[in-house]
Amino acid sequence: MSKEIEKMKAFEMESRMLSEMIAENLEGEKISVNDLIKVERDGKDFVITNAEGTNSSKEFEGVIIYKHNTRSYWAKSFDEGDIDAPPDCSSEDGNIGVGEPGGECESCPMAQFGSEGNGQACKKHQRLYVLLQDDLLPVVLNIPTGSLRKAKSYYLSLAQKGVPYYGVVTSFTITDAKNKQGIKYPEVNFSVKKFLSPDEIKSAKSYKELFQKIV
Repeated sequence: MSKEIEKMKAFEMESRMLSEMIAENLEGEKISVNDLIKVERDGKDFVITNAEGTNSSKEFEGVIIYKHNTRSYWAKSFDEGDIDAPPDCSSEDGNIGVGEPGGECESCPMAQFGSEGNGQACKKHQRLYVLLQDDLLPVVLNIPTGSLRKAKSYYLSLAQKGVPYYGVVTSFTITDAKNKQGIKYPEVNFSVKKFLSPDEIKSAKSYKELFQKIV
């Protein structure tokens, strides 16, 4: 995956030129998460659609250059309402909800365990920004509620080795899992494909900091 690191270094060294190019192409508009390519899930396959077409695979890999939690709450269940309806309340940072009921997520009754069966009525997710081999901008992978424990265990295993989450090339796969009620759901799995060198980690961190400013 040395091409990703080369891209990171090029992005770091030519950040001003690239920022100007993005600003010119977008006529001064700022990039938002909705502008980035999304990694969809179709059964056990990941689906990525870009300018070159649609690619479906059971595994993909890249460097996670940034991540943050999100939340979403629907007052009506999917059985009762429109499955395409936007959430009644949502949070882009996982801390402050916008909508009804809104406010601080940590103290919100809808975010407490037991507010919906044994779980939370307001669902917690995680949004990953993953840099692929030949790209300068990352794709977005949304980690569902059922896979958050796997994600946390993965990050802790890296921390145990003194490695930041952006210090490795991560491989993503999907397998079937069951909850306590025996209901099957697709679970996202994480594994290390390659550990980056100290210099590569510095470049990845610089890319992360630059990307946060652009978005």
